[in-house]
Amino acid sequence: MAEEKPEDKKETPKAEPKKKTRSTKLNVDASDYNSLTPAQVNQLFEEECQMTNQDRIVRETYEKKNEMESYIYELRGKLNEQYSGYVQPALKATLLQELEKGETWLYGDGFKTTKSVYSQKLEELKKIGDPIINRYKEYENIPEVTQQFIQNLGTYESVATSTVISILL
Repeated sequence: MAEEKPEDKKETPKAEPKKKTRSTKLNVDASDYNSLTPAQVNQLFEEECQMTNQDRIVRETYEKKNEMESYIYELRGKLNEQYSGYVQPALKATLLQELEKGETWLYGDGFKTTKSVYSQKLEELKKIGDPIINRYKEYENIPEVTQQFIQNLGTYESVATSTVISILL
């Protein structure tokens, strides 16, 4: 018996069946696509603009409310820690009381109000709180400002000395 070698076996590739394509003519009425009149399109566009504006107002109101809430919590927390040395005890007590009132209003009567009211209440709180924050920041910058002053003083001294020497020569 003769053994068949794998090389001897040649498989013939099978031909893939041809795909048949059918074309059918479709009748389409283009008038159905643009069935809105220009007046209707303008009206819908105006309505969309109004809705977009309402969404923007709601978002800005929420952001202002969040800003007020953050200011209250952040300032209250820092008054007892970082800012404690930069505020008089009487002012601190008054400010804490105002922050408490602001928080109570925020979650009570002010829960659903306008952006302008939130802005007004926040500005009232900032009139008291911002000077304390500014004092803290200014005090924290004293070492850096002093270092810059000493450096500038040295520069001016060397310029003055070189000028005097050049005048004398």
